[in-house]
Amino acid sequence: MQRAIYWTLGLFMICGWAGRTLADEFHGINAGAPIWDGVIQFTKEKAAAIAATGCRAVRINFRLDGHGSWDADLLSQYDTVIQHARNNHLVVLGLICNEARPVGQAHYNDDPDGDGLNAYVHDFAATALLLVDRYKSDIKRWEIWNEPGAWTNPNWANDPRNAGGTYILPAVYANLLAETYKQLNHYNGRTILTTHGIKLVSGGLFAHDIGGSFSTGMDYMLRVYDQTAVWDALEAATGRRYPWDYFGYHFYLNAGEPVSTQEIGDYLNDVRTGQAARGDHSPLLITEFGWTTAGPSESLQRDNMRETYTFLESRPFIAGTYWYQWQDESPTVKYGLLRADGTLKPAYDEFVLRNMTSPRRIPGDMDQDGDVDQVDFGLFQACFSGFAYPQNDPACANAKLDGDHDVDADDLKIFRRCMSGANVPADPDCA
Repeated sequence: MQRAIYWTLGLFMICGWAGRTLADEFHGINAGAPIWDGVIQFTKEKAAAIAATGCRAVRINFRLDGHGSWDADLLSQYDTVIQHARNNHLVVLGLICNEARPVGQAHYNDDPDGDGLNAYVHDFAATALLLVDRYKSDIKRWEIWNEPGAWTNPNWANDPRNAGGTYILPAVYANLLAETYKQLNHYNGRTILTTHGIKLVSGGLFAHDIGGSFSTGMDYMLRVYDQTAVWDALEAATGRRYPWDYFGYHFYLNAGEPVSTQEIGDYLNDVRTGQAARGDHSPLLITEFGWTTAGPSESLQRDNMRETYTFLESRPFIAGTYWYQWQDESPTVKYGLLRADGTLKPAYDEFVLRNMTSPRRIPGDMDQDGDVDQVDFGLFQACFSGFAYPQNDPACANAKLDGDHDVDADDLKIFRRCMSGANVPADPDCA
């Protein structure tokens, strides 16, 4: 591991600023549990190793780790985790799911009257308020739940309180999403999301082709869309129909065989068709995808990564991706770019290549149309955070022109140098 990491760090030092502009947020990573049994796993060394690949985006799961509540000690540990990410210029996608609450499925799927609004929903929304407010300057995207339609008990439909997995009743999930949004951006006049440019992501649906099935996850999401009373109330209160800005999605396809991008395309088309039918045009955020090397070869994992990245990069409705995951967890859970002993798999090199060779952006070209004009200036203004106030919205990545975390007067000076005017190609070296 050290050989490859030092090589990559050396590339950064040799390339200087150019190397940093190549680092991107499209090819993100699931870093693994940030804290486990009271020990911080997302260490400064791990953060630096991830950053050394050129990756700029990590998905961090906010889990109680055995605590009964979000007490001061646990929050202090997460402060350290986020500091490690910030120090290495990693943009965090926060995940708040069932692991953020001390009670489980029997509680969150307790819905005897069928309205989906129970004590768990209110407690979850209060937890989301605590976390999003605490990290509002550092985390600008929050995913709400993980694989809400995923069950392990074949009798899940008749016994949802023992469905297994992370299955949450559609009516409960719709209320959970709506109440979380209203806690953050409606109740008591709060405008945390609007004021701080924070976006919500619906929980990544679990899509698979186990047993030759065509399981896109949209059957579950259509039932969530069907909770019209919830969405009518949200729209009446806030002016928006759905609380999410990005549609979370996971896919695990073609296990043990070469990936079929045709199949991925069919799955994504089913998602987009379902979204459009319900008036949801939010872009997709692929918050998990990957292939194991427990059985299949490591070279197949690399090849599938390569083909899939090429395909996803060509789809304009894909806002970003998060490979699952950074390091193998055990001899049987081997989705990592690194083996359990820390040595590198072939997919690691492909991950570095994707991050280091992402198309070079023109400084200030916010809409990526090749020029820097008044349209770009309007988008730049919306990203302006001021000196020493981090701007972590991924949509503002191209506004951070001087290499630090804020968008301030120094970035504005560079933007002015790069102005070319409408339809006049801008200079990539203007910074």
